[in-house]
Amino acid sequence: MGNTALAVSYFDMAIEDGLKRNSVKQLNWAYTAKAEFFASIFQRDSSIFYAKRALSVIANTGFTNYKLNAAKLLLDNYRTSNVDSAFKYSEIYRIENDSVFSAKAIQQTQLMTFENEKKQQELIKEKKIAEQQRKQNIQYAIIALGILTFIILFLALSRRHITNTKLIQFLGVVALLLVFEFLNLLLHPFLESITHHSPVLMLLALVCIAALLIPLHHKLEKWATHKLVEKNKAIRLASAKKTIEELEKDNTN
Repeated sequence: MGNTALAVSYFDMAIEDGLKRNSVKQLNWAYTAKAEFFASIFQRDSSIFYAKRALSVIANTGFTNYKLNAAKLLLDNYRTSNVDSAFKYSEIYRIENDSVFSAKAIQQTQLMTFENEKKQQELIKEKKIAEQQRKQNIQYAIIALGILTFIILFLALSRRHITNTKLIQFLGVVALLLVFEFLNLLLHPFLESITHHSPVLMLLALVCIAALLIPLHHKLEKWATHKLVEKNKAIRLASAKKTIEELEKDNTN
């Protein structure tokens, strides 16, 4: 805002807070910022003073990378007035700049390594998911084939070999239950995806499906068992007639 006195007071507040906290990083930032401010208003001596303070607070600490801005500021201040000092701070700036560049290069390499590892993990995860899906599809196919085989055998045997009406009814109920439970098994993942695994919504969806399937189940059960029982009775009756006819022929002879 162009208010120099107010700006300096805020820099001083930052420096005072850094001293209270005994934070060398905060003091370095505050001294560097104040040095840059004085450089911007062409107060060279004050800029040099606070830039040197910024370097001194981090001397013999692990925060050597914070020397960069202060060293560059001192280099600029001494460039046209003191060759020796300019060279001294240019060396500090060069060393720290190389160090920062190396650190960034290392970080970039680590980041690339991390990204590659993450990508490999994602590929492994996707492969596992695909393998699980394949196994699940195979299991679904086996179940469907098993149900189909059971129904075919049931229909074939009930036409010729199974003569007990209650057994036909029982096996008919089992066949229909297998079909409908298989349908529920297929629909379950779809229901989870649209309900977002909400137990309440899952329950409501299953109740709605049951409300639709139960009446149909009863109708199909009644039709199937009645049809098979009647067919079985007809077969048994035809067999009985054939037996009677054979007996009558024998008696006639």
